[in-house]
Amino acid sequence: MFKVDYSYYKNEYGGKLSEGEFRPLCISACSLVDMYTFNRIKSDNVIDEVKNAVCELVDFINARTDEKIISSEKIGQGSVTYDTKYEKSLDNSAYDIVRKHLIHTGLMYRGK
Repeated sequence: MFKVDYSYYKNEYGGKLSEGEFRPLCISACSLVDMYTFNRIKSDNVIDEVKNAVCELVDFINARTDEKIISSEKIGQGSVTYDTKYEKSLDNSAYDIVRKHLIHTGLMYRGK
């Protein structure tokens, strides 16, 4: 899997997270980009568009981590159900971020 380094996030992208906050979120963001690009990105050719998509995803994931919509809650024996439509909208938003940065690179092309 490819990586985006913290110095790019901080200095080029202008990210505000600390390095400790950035690292685990970057792994998740890179995994999402890999999924949407069918693992076409190799470690030795990470273009700026990919790095920017990852950085924006890092900030997006960080902002959305604590936002879950409760659809029902049971007090006796503590049961909580979260809204799955909200989770789907997060997936759609992540896809939109990747698409915005990579649609013209050919990396998201579904054909061979």
